[in-house]
Amino acid sequence: MELETLYKLIRESLVGYDRTLQGRYAAAEIANRLYEALRKAAKLDGQEPIYEVYAWHPHRKAQQGPCWGVSWEAGPFQWAIGASFIVMDMTGRLCEPHYSFVLCLYEAE
Repeated sequence: MELETLYKLIRESLVGYDRTLQGRYAAAEIANRLYEALRKAAKLDGQEPIYEVYAWHPHRKAQQGPCWGVSWEAGPFQWAIGASFIVMDMTGRLCEPHYSFVLCLYEAE
């Protein structure tokens, strides 16, 4: 999958995002939207989304870190780096890429 195709799906998933959401509600909303966009992208790329796309929240016992997050390890090389700029631009929320295939969204700004 081309990065621009993925980034288009991410932009489309964030259209209509409610910027008045705060804290965990904002992070959860964005993570859920990104999760669905990544699942769609994986399927378009011929992958099985249930195995390739992963999401988590910071309140799980086996958490990945102090953030809400989405991961697509089999996605385009370094997809999360460009996606972080799109997410911050469209939502105003703090996020950062990890390992270039994970995107973390924080409850606090």
